[in-house]
Amino acid sequence: MSRALRFLDALRESLGGAPREERSTSVDDALLFRAFASAERAAENALAASQAAGASSAQQRGALEAAVDAVKTLFSRAREARASLALAREALEQIRLTALNAGLEGARLGDPAGKPLVLVAEDVRAQALRASSALDLHLAALDQMDKDREKLRGDVDGASQRTAEVARDLLQTQAAQRDVSTALADVAEHMKQVTRTDPETARLVADAADHARALMSALTSLGARPHQASLLGSLGPTLGPLVKLLREQYRGEPGGEP
Repeated sequence: MSRALRFLDALRESLGGAPREERSTSVDDALLFRAFASAERAAENALAASQAAGASSAQQRGALEAAVDAVKTLFSRAREARASLALAREALEQIRLTALNAGLEGARLGDPAGKPLVLVAEDVRAQALRASSALDLHLAALDQMDKDREKLRGDVDGASQRTAEVARDLLQTQAAQRDVSTALADVAEHMKQVTRTDPETARLVADAADHARALMSALTSLGARPHQASLLGSLGPTLGPLVKLLREQYRGEPGGEP
């Protein structure tokens, strides 16, 4: 179990053990709800990001699988080319032997009847030798290509394995994030039961508390400036309804008006 889940389980237990007394929504409750709302959004964003990463990883796996297929096709065609070159080399060797026999026959006949046969045989043997040398170069190039393909195959296999590992890690991460989201929702439900409030009311209370702190800070700063009486007095039309609302709200509360 991750640290986040252990923390959420502990918080859930502590909330479950809290006294279930009726009480009004407090600023602390509201701020706690706000923090959990932020945590839930963060968990949702993390899950969405990991899902997007998983989709990208799947695309990469598809591209790597296509690369693996291409390497296999390359190996197959290289084997076919090598087999064709081997057949061509055998045919050239047979031509050389035939030309050699023809030259020997021409030498046996002697001049002038055998000389043309000797000349043709020598030319055929020379052409066959050049063709055989060219085939040797092609075979050497194929040998080098085999080495390059082996390296490419190893690189592609390694990349494919790493991509598969990343995909497994992403699946595990997504599962853990879903567990965190479920645990957060469970804790939020416990919070609603313990605090006797709802997220929307808590949000309004937290916003009101923020505005109240900002108003208090601004009024304190204005009170420290020259001509503060006229400055604060100019806010009367704006602050009057607020003061009236607060008086009505606190009337009858223990401790009297604020």
